[in-house]
Amino acid sequence: MNNKKKNTLNKLMGDCGSSMLQNMNTKLLVTNFPCQHSKENILKICEVFGKVKSVDLLKDPVTGEFRGHVHVEYIDEVEAKKGHTGMMGLKVGDGALLYVKRLTTLATPLAGLDGEMFKALLDDLPTPCLILRNLFV
Repeated sequence: MNNKKKNTLNKLMGDCGSSMLQNMNTKLLVTNFPCQHSKENILKICEVFGKVKSVDLLKDPVTGEFRGHVHVEYIDEVEAKKGHTGMMGLKVGDGALLYVKRLTTLATPLAGLDGEMFKALLDDLPTPCLILRNLFV
C-alpha cells in the first residue's frame, strides 16, 4: 500500500484502519477446487506461489461437505499477490480452472463514517470507481 493511500486511510479510520486493511490484503478466496481435494493437497498448491499463513476450506453448512471454495491467508501482501497471480486460471484435478479473488473489503470498517462514497459502499450502490470501470467492460 503506498503512502498516499495509508495517509488517507489513517485520516478516515485512524491507525487501526490501516492495519486492518493491510491484514485484509493478505487474504484470498480461491474457488473451483475439486471437492475430493484434501486440505493438505490444497495447502501444497497454495504454498507453491507464496508463504501461506492459513488455509480454511469452506463447507456446506447442512452436509458439512467441502464445496470447492477456500480462504487462503498469506503472510504478507507481496506473498498474497504472488498467490493471486499464480493460482488465477491454474488447472487442477480434472481440468477445472481456479478463480482467485482478493478479500479486501472496506464496508465493515467504514460503518461509522459519513460521506457520499462511503454511504454508497455501505448501501451496496455503485461508486464512481465502479461506474468508471463498467464503462470499459
